[in-house]
Amino acid sequence: MTHTTTVPNPRATTTPSSAGHLYVIQFSSNVIKVGRCGDLRRRSEEHRRDAARYDVTIVHEWCSPLVEGVRVRERNLLKALGQLGDRTGGGREYFRDIPFAIAVAQAERADRLPVEKCCCGKCVAPTTMDLTVQVAEDLEPEDVVGVPLRLTCGAVIRAVVHNDDRDEEFQVNDEFEAEFDGVRLWDGLWSVYVNSDIRPGQRWGILR
Repeated sequence: MTHTTTVPNPRATTTPSSAGHLYVIQFSSNVIKVGRCGDLRRRSEEHRRDAARYDVTIVHEWCSPLVEGVRVRERNLLKALGQLGDRTGGGREYFRDIPFAIAVAQAERADRLPVEKCCCGKCVAPTTMDLTVQVAEDLEPEDVVGVPLRLTCGAVIRAVVHNDDRDEEFQVNDEFEAEFDGVRLWDGLWSVYVNSDIRPGQRWGILR
């Protein structure tokens, strides 16, 4: 079953060179592609044709409204995602091991990603993110570190969860707002802080 999510679909227009749309795509291979364009409809059709050549489909896609300074936003986003996942052999815009919801959260903040203090003053760090998460069923061996968390895109990650207000164990399908500090730990773990009350829930479908 294919789950496709699209958000705004502006009419295709010719845009000034400094303006454009930022986009994030997830393929059925779990590869993430990010980029910018002026004509969303044409670019989306190109991606679908290219995906079909490799026998994959687009399962999630997101695009920004028309924004100024899209080149800078794209550059910042590429740098940030480069610190959160690994690039594939497809090029600098293709990443693995980054959930769609996290890539979108970075893209939505691409105009204000923090600049690291360094000698060049141009290094970009991933920003913190507030995301709704749900405790997932644990299908890993008992000795695997981290709490399994389901994101709204359906991806399940493992995270070290910091919660100063509660000592008891999480239950499957518990939901809460989580602050991701934009850092990947060892073995692909994420670092997450509980940012709300923890509430029982029912297993999600694909929300985004």
